[in-house]
Amino acid sequence: MNVPQTEVHRITFLRHAQSIANQGRIVQGQQNSPLSELGIRQARALGKYWAAEGITFDHILCSPLQRARMTVEVAFAGNMDIEFVEQWKERRYGKAEGMDYATFRQTLNENSNRSPYSPVFETGESDWDLYLRASSAVQKILRRPSARYLIVTHGGILNAALHSILGLSPSTRGGHSIMRTSNTGSAHLRYDHTWMVLSLNDTRHLGSKFFSPRK
Repeated sequence: MNVPQTEVHRITFLRHAQSIANQGRIVQGQQNSPLSELGIRQARALGKYWAAEGITFDHILCSPLQRARMTVEVAFAGNMDIEFVEQWKERRYGKAEGMDYATFRQTLNENSNRSPYSPVFETGESDWDLYLRASSAVQKILRRPSARYLIVTHGGILNAALHSILGLSPSTRGGHSIMRTSNTGSAHLRYDHTWMVLSLNDTRHLGSKFFSPRK
């Protein structure tokens, strides 16, 4: 009896390396910012660590924003074809883009009971806008042939994508959960009609011989 082979998608989500705006604690959203010197070292260490561990990918999908593009270009030194996908851009934060973190968080706390259907900072994406964009982007990966995919993206939309995968929708009561991912942190998942989360916020490369936190 022949048992049909189950199609398996192996998906790794990667948050970009530290940008200059990250370093300066500035909200970026869909604004561009290049990598900092530390970010370049993070991305380079990641590429070397994955090479040493034999971690490879069949396809790379990447946000077209500069910090994501630079991360993948540094990590793979131009040795992989990259497909840039608009859906994997960071959340649009409206009037908060360019704001310092402290002011951003204070403003969010003052509006903690806002509706998840309302735009953030007047012109940004609502919680549901982001959730629907992220879940649509995940669905499009699963409609591709089974393979090993690397998705190079951003913390906000990655959080929304993981929520959609785990079946956690934006709360209508003002509260929400956050799955934080560090710069160059990765999440490894497997899908064969059921999701299996293998790891979250994997930053082992930052503790390896390939990374130095200082110049």
